Amino acid sequence: MLNKLHIDIMKKIGRLKNILLRLSIPKENATIGYIIAEHFDNDKKEAEFIDKYIEYVVPEKKSINEVIIYFNELFDLEKIAFDDIPKKYYNLMLLNAKLKLTVKNNNSDKTDLDFVVFKLKDTKKNKSLLDTRKTDIKNEDVILVFENQSDYVYSNLNWLNVYMYLCLGISEHDYYNRTVNLSEYIYNLKEFYGL
Repeated sequence: MLNKLHIDIMKKIGRLKNILLRLSIPKENATIGYIIAEHFDNDKKEAEFIDKYIEYVVPEKKSINEVIIYFNELFDLEKIAFDDIPKKYYNLMLLNAKLKLTVKNNNSDKTDLDFVVFKLKDTKKNKSLLDTRKTDIKNEDVILVFENQSDYVYSNLNWLNVYMYLCLGISEHDYYNRTVNLSEYIYNLKEFYGL
């Protein structure tokens, strides 16, 4: 007998397959990213969750360019072409950036998206971060992806992906209107910092 968790997971996988079909991306070429979100059965539970952690949130949305500058100062990065990243990440990023823009066409190309992609250089400054990748991505390059129009950020290193998302921040609109973006942001904040 399936429990509620298994049923919820099956529903999410079904939604992903439907999205992939609409975008003409074969499901074997789409990798599900490290996306953290709390599932709430009702609005009251979501409101209680937000109330509990809202004090940790500062409503300050940064531009993609500000986040790129920050990560360029934090790490030694080498800019690479979007087409040079592995196909499994390529399709994931197209899918998520398109969804974030809520584009309604069925085209999965990148002509209307503006991706900026970096990889971590193999330097002393990056050594501790590169050492952590062995558990996540083995010997793949650590990539950092930024998309200007959708404010989409991604890294194939799980914790770095969440950190990039948190660095981008949350808008005042999402904060004061208590949108689903706020609860997603809080959940990532909670998981990342162990609140």
